[in-house]
Amino acid sequence: MNAASVPIIDAVTVAQLLDYPSLVTALRRAFVAPPIVPLRHSIAFPQTPTSHAGTLLVMPAVQPGSLMAVKLVSIHPGHAGREGGALRSTYLALDAASGDVRGMIDGHALTVRRTAATSVLAAMELARPDPDVLLIVGSGEIAHALADAYIEMIKPRLIRIWSRREQQAGRFAAELVARGVAAEPVFDLRKAVPNADIITTATLSEVPLVLGADVREGTHVDLVGGFRPEMRESDDDLIARARVIVDVETTRKEAGDIASPLAAGRVTASSIATLADVLERRRPGRVLSTDVTVFKSAGHALEDMAAAELVFARHASPHSA
Repeated sequence: MNAASVPIIDAVTVAQLLDYPSLVTALRRAFVAPPIVPLRHSIAFPQTPTSHAGTLLVMPAVQPGSLMAVKLVSIHPGHAGREGGALRSTYLALDAASGDVRGMIDGHALTVRRTAATSVLAAMELARPDPDVLLIVGSGEIAHALADAYIEMIKPRLIRIWSRREQQAGRFAAELVARGVAAEPVFDLRKAVPNADIITTATLSEVPLVLGADVREGTHVDLVGGFRPEMRESDDDLIARARVIVDVETTRKEAGDIASPLAAGRVTASSIATLADVLERRRPGRVLSTDVTVFKSAGHALEDMAAAELVFARHASPHSA
């Protein structure tokens, strides 16, 4: 296969091929029977006179008999306000049997869709049935995808949106209202937190935003944004009082929301289950209606692989989408 014949699957096509019900089903299978996934490489680089500081993530995975692939992700928090947000990404996949290139996928679109679908998969297991109010913390592209996924799969009555950029929260809410969704911006996060049934956070914050003292009994908290030890969207008090589930074991060390309370002795590693533990019923998720549950995801190559396999299957047979 020459370079000119390599399929390049753009963001619009990814969104068309990855409907949330199908993607949630694919992810459920992948967490139970994951591909081979080496450790993710995270390469932080400093600000220079001509560029912002950032991070390069290298995320490989191999599914024998299917795909071998790598996703390259760049994160530039200094560009968070640009169209498409702080992240850029590409996903290169090869045939695991022959080594031939299968194609390139817009990695950012793949990441956005699978991230939102993973959160919803966890919420279906951990949140109380029929949640009334969903609070979204953040207003970027991941936050928009989370709104779409929760609307389709969980169906909250009201969506409330908080963002450091108040105008963006207002625009986000207005966009949802224009689609017939009950939504409103909120400008005091601490007052909004106690009134939410589900809280989902999608920021690049390095200071806690959702505090354990503010979260009422029975709430499910979905922490999406932090993927490095210095990043925090919750405080130690929240993690200490909650039933905590992580997407994969490495998140315990990679994500500050979990690594910090572990280091402080507020929780133990053995008390933190993985999503696979819950899906396979090896560990409980929610036990009581009053439990506070926390799902912390840092993103994992198994999620990308599950989404990519679905993309390639449907791209080859478009009528199956």
